Amino acid sequence: MEIIKEPTYEALGQRVAADLLCIATKTENPLICPTSGSTPMALYKALVQQIHEQKIDYSNWRFVGLDEWAGMNEQDKGSCRNSLNTVLFEPLGITEDKISFFNGRAADLENECKRVEDFIRQHGGISVAVVGLGMNGHIGMNEPGTPVSLPSHVAQIAAETQQIGQKYFDEPKTITHGLTLGKATL
Repeated sequence: MEIIKEPTYEALGQRVAADLLCIATKTENPLICPTSGSTPMALYKALVQQIHEQKIDYSNWRFVGLDEWAGMNEQDKGSCRNSLNTVLFEPLGITEDKISFFNGRAADLENECKRVEDFIRQHGGISVAVVGLGMNGHIGMNEPGTPVSLPSHVAQIAAETQQIGQKYFDEPKTITHGLTLGKATL
């Protein structure tokens, strides 16, 4: 493991964006897995900036979402997809056919997890994933104790994560479950 220190949050975003671009541009058809949340925002700002400034061709890139709150999709302010639309997909003009994201409003959430797993398999697996650790150590919506062998699944959200997750919404939301890539998939 390499620990990287940068003097500012913005400098760290620039560094990680450059590293992500290095991987993605050397991969024939990369599948990028971005996470939402407040931590990677400097990364996405720097990534969009570097792509535009360096005139990088990203037409062969595909994206798969890490997670989504159950009961929400891109239409819901505060949802994972809505956040990524604002900071990444829309600024880059990524078309819907290049994105596979959990629809937390789907009638069959288990089938929705299978659909996302199928997309990942069809595109040769994830090339690079941007993930973070939640306050209690969760990765995506895989709370502590989630078996490493699980693929994408519907997860029960810990009380601490439910409480902290409220910061993404203008008014209180019930967020007891989510759809997430499993540790086995990551």
